[in-house]
Amino acid sequence: MILTLPPNLVKIDGAEITVAVNGQSLASDLHTDTLQLTVEAIPSNNEYTIKVGNGFKNPTEGPYAYSVYQVEFYTSNPESDGYLIDKVFSQHPWIDVPCLNNCGTCTGTLSSCVSCSYNSVTEVSRYLEDGECVEECKAGFYGGSGYNCLPCESPCLECSLLPTLCTLCEETHDKPFAYPVALQCYAECPNGTYLDEELRQCVACELPCGSCSSATTCLSCAHASEGNYKTTFFEEENMCYEDCPPYAVKSPDNQCLRCAGNCETCDTLQSTCASCSEGTFLHKSQCVDSCPFLTW
Repeated sequence: MILTLPPNLVKIDGAEITVAVNGQSLASDLHTDTLQLTVEAIPSNNEYTIKVGNGFKNPTEGPYAYSVYQVEFYTSNPESDGYLIDKVFSQHPWIDVPCLNNCGTCTGTLSSCVSCSYNSVTEVSRYLEDGECVEECKAGFYGGSGYNCLPCESPCLECSLLPTLCTLCEETHDKPFAYPVALQCYAECPNGTYLDEELRQCVACELPCGSCSSATTCLSCAHASEGNYKTTFFEEENMCYEDCPPYAVKSPDNQCLRCAGNCETCDTLQSTCASCSEGTFLHKSQCVDSCPFLTW
């Protein structure tokens, strides 16, 4: 039997050619100038599978039109006294040649994918999209079952894991804002997040903010935790402090309150001045415009 391989396959220097017919490994002889493999075997029935397991690689440039193969059957060695009894042109990709472009399986050409899979070596999953295996599906699709890119469903404009777990929501929907952490759509961003209007997404507040209107504007402070001790809220500045600044005092409800009147700094109470602003004078914990009689 002579197997004529596609002419653009490249033989690997020094590699041992392995051929199996219907699962049985057989000795073979390669004619390198014609890429013809002579195999001493003839299938016992009309069905056969030929696998060329090693020894060849794809060319460095495509296209890879491996769609037609030729097999010639002889009674014995054709170079001696054998004679041709049959010649087959196959339209089926029955020669195992590794697919390209990260395809799991391919058809027509080695770079035209029909399925994709998880690569345990690189630890990367790829999904079938328009005949290619991609790491991320295009907008409006997600990597779903069978390693296929599948469409998102309303109200999701973009989604992850499942068709209704939204990372971006339809702008005209009554819940147009997505919170990617929760993978849900909201009419108003939930507590602990703020709306990024450009992204149309709810973004988690950063510590020390418990709630916020932007990345740096706190509306309340988070509870104390490891690495966060700034739990006292100063509403006037929309900031959180571990200790209130000198120009404010801490209230019983854990708020910073600015010193009253002309107090530059104060102690315990807003009206108990510790120092005064320029042009006023400290007298009995109060800031006055001028010093009383017999004081200076």
